[in-house]
Amino acid sequence: MKLQELGHVSHTPVSTIKYYLREGLLEPGAKRNATTSVYDESHVERLVLIHTLRQVVGLPIERVREVVEVVRAGDPVTLMGAVQAAALGLPSTTDADGSAENGSRVTAAQVVDAMGWSPGADDAAAALDRELRVISGWGIRSDLETVLVYARAADAVARYELGLPEGVTGGDRAPSPDRLATFVARGVYADSRLMLGMLALAQGSRAIERGDGAEPVHDGPTPPGRIRPESSVVPGPSSPERRLRDERP
Repeated sequence: MKLQELGHVSHTPVSTIKYYLREGLLEPGAKRNATTSVYDESHVERLVLIHTLRQVVGLPIERVREVVEVVRAGDPVTLMGAVQAAALGLPSTTDADGSAENGSRVTAAQVVDAMGWSPGADDAAAALDRELRVISGWGIRSDLETVLVYARAADAVARYELGLPEGVTGGDRAPSPDRLATFVARGVYADSRLMLGMLALAQGSRAIERGDGAEPVHDGPTPPGRIRPESSVVPGPSSPERRLRDERP
């Protein structure tokens, strides 16, 4: 396809495509003659990725360039780590201080070991170590048991998403690096917003429950460091004890 057709298919102005070509974010088209180049589906996929990173996630052009360079390298694990860090607004690997000491009471390596996760997602692990260091500096409790509460929630989401039907990345063939990066960027960005909203709603609901003087219903794991005597547990909504209590005059 010619440049004008590429712009139409990708919903990108021709002037913007030329800018991406000049910046090296988009590969040059194949020369048909001295004045005409042709483009293919790979150019469309790259433009969709750039649009996602720029307009959806809101990354500056230099951070987009970093992601594109990782996409060009083609290693899926490195790609996922770099895109995840970018979508979450975490420092890139080029911004890391390289220090082995992260100053926190728990490390990403400990989390990986405790959860039985496979090692190798180095970018994501480095990003988590930086966050743990920041949290520790704020004086927020960051012992392993507390961190694992969040790790288990993240693991449940990850297992669900990896169990989705094949083809969710836009086709039933193996996704290209650009398509995979787009899928990861959209997913991580959407997940982060969804989880923030869900956490805010859950915290607000629990706070209202406590403000009303209602005894909290422990339908999940006991918070670390807190004793859960059986006498303090309120029966669930479906239990006979709860129904009898609710039906009393």
